[in-house]
Amino acid sequence: MPAQAPSGRLGHALQATAGKQVLVVEGEDDKRFFEALFDLRRPTWAVSHGVVAAEGRKRALSWTAAVDEDGSPGPFAQARCYVDRDVWTDAEVAQRQAAHGRLFVTDGWCIENLVVMLASQGHFGGSTMEQLAHIGWQEHDRDAWVRAGTFGWVWQRWQDELSALVARQSFAMPGDLDLSSDAALHAGLTARLGAAQQGPVDELVRRWAARLQQVLQLDGTEQWRQAVHGKKYMRAKLKLHLASLRPNGMDEHVWIAGVVNAHLDGSVSSLLTALGL
Repeated sequence: MPAQAPSGRLGHALQATAGKQVLVVEGEDDKRFFEALFDLRRPTWAVSHGVVAAEGRKRALSWTAAVDEDGSPGPFAQARCYVDRDVWTDAEVAQRQAAHGRLFVTDGWCIENLVVMLASQGHFGGSTMEQLAHIGWQEHDRDAWVRAGTFGWVWQRWQDELSALVARQSFAMPGDLDLSSDAALHAGLTARLGAAQQGPVDELVRRWAARLQQVLQLDGTEQWRQAVHGKKYMRAKLKLHLASLRPNGMDEHVWIAGVVNAHLDGSVSSLLTALGL
């Protein structure tokens, strides 16, 4: 009996991109960003290329896998895939890329970190005064968000190690915990996890201190790129501020794509080269 053709979101995506070079991304915001960026690179890109939102990193990786969990090729096995790094280390990224073959991963925590980093350099300001004012405004946030993002990274990896043994929580924003010192973090975690969890608390504080020491050796630009939870910072602080700088009537994704296109580097640049754009 012949295999049934995929239906729903997947079936529509396969039909819409048949015969094209395909990029699979995590979500609709990513799709809109890349479509806007492709418009700038080649206005006729849609004739030969397509962008598909898989709605999640796990599904994006599954759809583009050469061999999926069930032993068969993913429906977009020949497509390129662009996903958030999240808390993968450089070694873990390299391992996954070697196994996948067509995988591109954000240089920072998520694709929003690219916007955060460029904003920290004043690239979204129109006038010089706007640029300088924004740099100062964002710089005021950096230490608190770097400390919070660093602990969020440590905490998420710890949760991943324990899998279902701990309740999923997120600590990646200032105010979630007192991160002014090792002692303050230790006290806060003890209050959250309980005195009986002294071993895990000690280990989490040790990992945070070690990771923070590494992060603080980076320059400010790289701290924004690598250490801050980009999605959380965008939602909590940056999105509204950037809206005040965006030219009237210009679509947010088009505006951001224009700034990124003017300052290409890293994984986005590599992806565009691979796609011939």
